[in-house]
Amino acid sequence: MNLLAIQVMNDSPSSSDLLCNVELLGGRDTNVPTLAIGAITSADAGNYQVEVSNGAGSIVSENVAVVVAGEVSGYDGWRLAHLAETPNATDAEPSADPDRDGKSNLQEYYLDTDPLNPDFGGIPVGFVEQTEAGLVLTVRFPRRDTVGVEEVFEMSAEMSAEAWQPLTDGVDGVAIQQTATEFVVSLPVVGAQGFVRQTLRLDGK
Repeated sequence: MNLLAIQVMNDSPSSSDLLCNVELLGGRDTNVPTLAIGAITSADAGNYQVEVSNGAGSIVSENVAVVVAGEVSGYDGWRLAHLAETPNATDAEPSADPDRDGKSNLQEYYLDTDPLNPDFGGIPVGFVEQTEAGLVLTVRFPRRDTVGVEEVFEMSAEMSAEAWQPLTDGVDGVAIQQTATEFVVSLPVVGAQGFVRQTLRLDGK
């Protein structure tokens, strides 16, 4: 039998100021009268009782069976593990950047970094070199094998949204190489300036 212990923060029998101790399922401390459990897996399934106590005594609920019908994986599972307690729901969106480090939540998921702790690493590195065929721009992008994410590479001669064009390996001198830790994207330099970017997309979105 598993026990979720809830301690009432004052001695009033009618208090609704609750501190939830749910370390059994990953832990959540809150000062609102709501018991919320996130990031659970099939290993957490079973029978539970809830005990609520304060200085006046305690009371234990009847048995409740918790069934985990299907584990949440991919970005949604990562979001539940890292962003379930953010006070602003929009901070959990893939495009949001709650720690203001310049990386969206989707990028943090892709790179396996903490979305609530600023980390200014993991940025692309680029350089231009002279080859027999002319100037070549090469950009190295960090990568991970991440569930449910598609990587798309694009180039543009300007920064306007409509100017970006997809890059394809082997077309127009473009080379896209992949290792376990990075993508290496190379393309001929055409014109006075050019930009290359990586766009991350969730599968099916």
